[in-house]
Amino acid sequence: MELMITFLISAMCSWILHLAISLYESSSETEKVEKKEMDIIKILNLNHFELIKKIDGMLGKEFELFLLRILERFGYWGYQTADSGDYGADLIVFKDGLKIVVQAKRYSKSVGIKAIQEVLGAVKYYNADKALVITNSRFTRQAEGLAAKSDVDLCDRSQLFDLIVRARGDNQNLSYS
Repeated sequence: MELMITFLISAMCSWILHLAISLYESSSETEKVEKKEMDIIKILNLNHFELIKKIDGMLGKEFELFLLRILERFGYWGYQTADSGDYGADLIVFKDGLKIVVQAKRYSKSVGIKAIQEVLGAVKYYNADKALVITNSRFTRQAEGLAAKSDVDLCDRSQLFDLIVRARGDNQNLSYS
């Protein structure tokens, strides 16, 4: 009988420890999301030179999340796709009943025709209404040509920074709340 009680107490302690760890991990995830949100606001508050430097130094997934947060400021909502097997879409966003696939290209060179082809595949795969490719760089003429014939919207470096300025609104300094 004593052995049974010891076993039950041990099992309960193990379960409580597992519960405490999972609660700690979920709160850590919440803190990470909140930290990312603050980081996005900090990035938006950078001066033009610092902003360019920060965006050009982002990793691909960071750039995608940054773009998602910018689009959310314009009333879009959506999510990032998987790291691999995304079928040509890095983000899926929605607004006004439209589903839009977004290909995010944080490049140091010009974005070529392949990005347009990928996002066109994503339109079919995700049954989207529109396609958009956003880059911190520029597009080649071939990419611009295919995008124009295929009804793919393009947002290059200049347009991206215009978008960021508009996302800031009238206030140059955004609050963290």
